[in-house]
Amino acid sequence: MKEETLVANINKNLPQYPKTVFDKGWIYGVWYCGRKFQKSQLYGEYPATFFKRILAMFPNIEEERFLHLFSGTMGNGFGVTVDGSDKFNPNIIHVLTKDTPLPFQNETFDVVLADPPYSKDHAKEYVLPYPSPTLILKEAMRVLKPGGYFLLLHQMYPSYKRGEILLVGLIAIITGFYCVTRLLSIFKKPSVA
Repeated sequence: MKEETLVANINKNLPQYPKTVFDKGWIYGVWYCGRKFQKSQLYGEYPATFFKRILAMFPNIEEERFLHLFSGTMGNGFGVTVDGSDKFNPNIIHVLTKDTPLPFQNETFDVVLADPPYSKDHAKEYVLPYPSPTLILKEAMRVLKPGGYFLLLHQMYPSYKRGEILLVGLIAIITGFYCVTRLLSIFKKPSVA
């Protein structure tokens, strides 16, 4: 799938939202996702319309080809869900560390979405070791098929090796007044030539 197709999908499937832009080979945008009008169950949980927008980008993705890491409150949601806690019923309970890689074979998924703890202090709230964004990126690239996409929701984007991994998009995620703006980084695993 090409990046312009992802943008066309979201703009077609969610015409009520401002357009996401594809320009000069990049995906850009600002998604105002708002807040749920209920108390958050977890710090940093997905904004109200965030996950709907992700699925709109990949309307024909099969659930078994979509890996959702750090799924939190979406534990029993769409795709193969993985979280370090059983609180929200993920498909797989797993804590990602450098010594415990993801329990999947290489090149298994078409899309990997991750919303990890944003800092060591944030991770302590969930009694988890802090998974560095670089480690998450490395494992996502391992389990992605060539041409697959890794989407990371974080307060920054990780360092990566240009050429081995392609950064194809950056979308600001805004939820409201006095809230930290998050960043959706969209990476692509290069296809085999």
